[in-house]
Amino acid sequence: MTTRGDIGPLRALIFDFDGLVCDTEGAQVLAATEVFAHHDATLPLDRWTKLIGTATDDDFWLSWLEEQVADIDRQHALDLFTNRNQTHVDALQLHNGVIDLLVSASKHNVPVAIASSSPTSWVHPLIERFGIGDYFETIVCREHAPRAKPAPDLYHEALRRLGIASDHAASVIALEDSRNGSMAAKAAGLTCVAIPGALTKSQDFSHVDHVVDSMTAVRLRSPDTLTISRRAAATTPHY
Repeated sequence: MTTRGDIGPLRALIFDFDGLVCDTEGAQVLAATEVFAHHDATLPLDRWTKLIGTATDDDFWLSWLEEQVADIDRQHALDLFTNRNQTHVDALQLHNGVIDLLVSASKHNVPVAIASSSPTSWVHPLIERFGIGDYFETIVCREHAPRAKPAPDLYHEALRRLGIASDHAASVIALEDSRNGSMAAKAAGLTCVAIPGALTKSQDFSHVDHVVDSMTAVRLRSPDTLTISRRAAATTPHY
């Protein structure tokens, strides 16, 4: 694993979404923390972070709340979480470097895709809100593959849609922020650049090819070469 250098030849880029493009993961944690506090309980953050990057039900955390508080109104707690999460998501901006890399990829005619463990109903509205849909050749979401990350299925489907054979997977760069996501990328044979956020920076990324602090460290030097630089601007806040 290195933190600087060139990667090539390059055939395509595949982005994760949650936590990589914008800090939706942080928004969810803030919302859940508020729901737990409303019930005089404490969110078990270590349990939450282990699930980042894979598929979960909307109410997966309710059982953790019930471990601390008896006889909760589950629907009320879920509604409170949904409302608070939407408030936090509405305030989100794209992470530093996202637009620059997408514009550069478009300029160099490098295909870009998304492979996300979240459903289409979550990913597409945010893509439309940020106005970046035209940059992606295809968007693969939870319902488009048999298994979510850390299984490689979403990446296999993205490669299929991009028309890239599995024996050329190493020339495709996956950009991921979580261990689960990066494990999926490596299991599919891709070269992986990890860009951990505040919630995932303590995870083990020893299996990936590069680790950087921000997408600002990732640049297209030419149509077939990605450059990882030493310096990068901060990506996410601390929690």
